[in-house]
Amino acid sequence: MSTLEVPIFWFISGEPLLVDKHYQAKALSDMVIVVQSEPSSWESHLQCNGQSVLWDLRLEIRSSHFVFITGLMSTVAI
Repeated sequence: MSTLEVPIFWFISGEPLLVDKHYQAKALSDMVIVVQSEPSSWESHLQCNGQSVLWDLRLEIRSSHFVFITGLMSTVAI
């Protein structure tokens, strides 16, 4: 059995902060970067029925889990 160690860098900011302009988390080949910001309402680049979707930048857990799992899946040989 082998292990895979993935460093997770978690940044907390009082100002709105995103990775690659649109994401709260990003999986790279050798690490995961997560940002958490104070604003509870941030107008995203996405729209639904012509209305901008608002993101809660304090809820970064979903984003970090998603990028960790998708990043992990890309490194596992099937």
